[in-house]
Parts: sequence; C-alpha cells; structure tokens
Amino acid sequence: MRRKMSRAAVGVLVSVAAIGGCADQRPVWKIRADADLAYESKKYEAALADYKTYVDIKPNDPSGQHALGKTYLALNQPKPAREHLQIAYDVVPSNDEYIESYAEALYESKEPESLMTFLTRVASERGTVEDYMRLGRYAGKIGHADEALQALTTAARLDQGRTLAPQLALADFYRSVNDRPNQIRRLRNCLYLAPGDDGVIQRIREVGEIPGPSFMARPEEMPPPPAE
Repeated sequence: MRRKMSRAAVGVLVSVAAIGGCADQRPVWKIRADADLAYESKKYEAALADYKTYVDIKPNDPSGQHALGKTYLALNQPKPAREHLQIAYDVVPSNDEYIESYAEALYESKEPESLMTFLTRVASERGTVEDYMRLGRYAGKIGHADEALQALTTAARLDQGRTLAPQLALADFYRSVNDRPNQIRRLRNCLYLAPGDDGVIQRIREVGEIPGPSFMARPEEMPPPPAE
C-alpha cells in the first residue's frame, strides 16, 4: 500500500544542500564513517554534529536520517528525533528498524495517541507477529491493558505456537496484572517451547511451580484456566 510522505519528509528530500561554503573538507563517506564511529563510542555530541553535516549533504539517504534520529534519542531529545525518524520511515516503511525507532521516538515524546495510531496501522497493514508484539508492548507501557492483551494474543495466534516470544510476552503481561492462572498457563507453553531456557525456568520457580516435564504443555492444546 502506497503512503503519502509527511510534509517534513518531502521538504527534506527536495531540498538542495548548501555546501558550497562549507569549511568541512572531508569527503562525505568520511563524515559518515566518523559519525558512525562516534556513535558506537557513545560520543553522541560529536556524532550529532557529523550526522547533521551528512544529512545536510545527503538528505535523501534514509539511513542517515535514521542515524541522526537515533543520536537525538541517545541525547534525550525525542522531538527532533521524531522528525528525522519519521522521514526515514516514510522513505522505507518496510524497514523494521525504522518502525521500531520511530515508535520509540513517539513514546519518548509522550505522544501516546500518535504512537498507538501508528503501531495499529502498521500491524493491520503488515500483520506480522513482530508488529503485534510491538503494538502489545507499547500499549502495555502506556497503560492500555486491554489493547496490549488483544495485540499479544493476536501475535500468539499468528505464531501458531512455534516460538517462545509471544508466549513469554503473554506470561509477563498476565504477571503484570496479577492474573496467576493465565500466567501459569502461558509459562507451561513457554517451557514446552524452550525447556532449557534459564529465564523461563526462573519464572516458573518464582510462581511456586516445578519446571519439569509434567508442567509442559503445547500452546495449541492448552485449555483456558478454570474460573476463580
């Protein structure tokens, strides 16, 4: 599905960088390499300066926009991060890393409605397990418990009991709302899928159960817990 770019993205992508009088004589590849090295070394102020220079020269490079946005996030500046990360996403909306980073910027910018609208749209358009996991995770973080449960349940259904992550996310969700029967139900699924996982074993012991073979249960064979 084609999507209209944001005004910010269009404005940046059609702009012409005024670099004629720039005093920085480094080639563009060196500016980017220096920025990447500074970011990896957690020298975020230096990285920011070089990424800004790079983006001024190559505004149509979504990876540069993304890197600049991530640097703003590292400097606890989510508002400018949001702008650049939206541009990166608008240019390459299929990039999972860009989706995750833009969601983080919306969350850190304290824009819960925009965050949920964005993640709900991504999940409905793409329909992947990871998209619904992301939606559920952020819904939980902003206190939308019903939406979180719905999204995580959808992720588990789409996964069809193949991987640990959706079951573990549901177990953690039920723990957060003090629903012990459903927490145990999902932990049984987790142990079946990952019998040697130390984190799963620790969670099972924390609820007072024994992580042995009799505790395991295939996800699709688990009946709902009895009503209390």
